Amino acid sequence: QSPKKSDFIWCREYIAVRSSVFKLLGAKCMCCGAIEGEAHMTIDHIKPRSRYPTLALSPSNMQVLCRKCNEEKDGGEMDYRTDEQIRRLALLQSALEGD
Repeated sequence: QSPKKSDFIWCREYIAVRSSVFKLLGAKCMCCGAIEGEAHMTIDHIKPRSRYPTLALSPSNMQVLCRKCNEEKDGGEMDYRTDEQIRRLALLQSALEGD
């Protein structure tokens, strides 16, 4: 039996990475600018987990989007991050990998 999508979002490793990304980037949609309280914030995988499972826990493949923008993205690979956000996520990834 294949794991359900919901199994991943509740796994300990993902919760830890997700929390670190929110702390680093804040709870503001990188697409429309909505903030937590105005909209539900999600961590979006730029390269979808379904096609790139090895990037599922990679902060360098993540961005903060509100639920509406995430759903409208519909599996596309749009990247709304700034160069500085990309740099900071790469540093987080290195720290998590122990480099």
